[in-house]
Amino acid sequence: MALTDILNQSELDVLYEDQDTGSISPADLRKFVSSVAPYGGVMRLSAQAVYGVTATATNLDFDSYNIPSNDLMTFDLVNNKCVIKAGGIYYVTWRLQGDWAATDDVDLHVFLDGVQDPYAYSLTKGLGATNPSSISVSNYPIPITAAQVAAAGGTIDLELRISGLVSGTPAAFNIEIYNAQMEVNYATLTKDLF
Repeated sequence: MALTDILNQSELDVLYEDQDTGSISPADLRKFVSSVAPYGGVMRLSAQAVYGVTATATNLDFDSYNIPSNDLMTFDLVNNKCVIKAGGIYYVTWRLQGDWAATDDVDLHVFLDGVQDPYAYSLTKGLGATNPSSISVSNYPIPITAAQVAAAGGTIDLELRISGLVSGTPAAFNIEIYNAQMEVNYATLTKDLF
């Protein structure tokens, strides 16, 4: 679906006026359906493996993704990021399950165009080598303005990065990851709204 076919609430309100006069067109109906349809996708790390966590936040290496074709966003599996193409509100959910030492903390961070969101992170202490630990944050809102997208050259990169701490100090260590995912969903009717 073309980005121009996805409307925000104020643009959609204009179509209601057409309905009042009985002149709604098939193109208007298509835009309405495109505007209220859910858009989202998920990147996954599904192969269980030992993963080297470093003191510096680095991208999780996802191995698969699922996203319906749309012009709002796409996933770049090579660079482990979601590429946002339009302003709006995006809800991000991230999860990680694995084993790591009880003295180690795993920290997940959300980055937009290489800059860490100061509020979007989660920190979880390990439970030991045979006790799975989980990190999960659901539906964290990330508002992106049309001006931000334009200033960034037409796209904004959204990344989930991981780092480690031992006793509160940034450190490197290994963890065994069972699965991880980053899900991104567009909030209907918010395209270029602000």
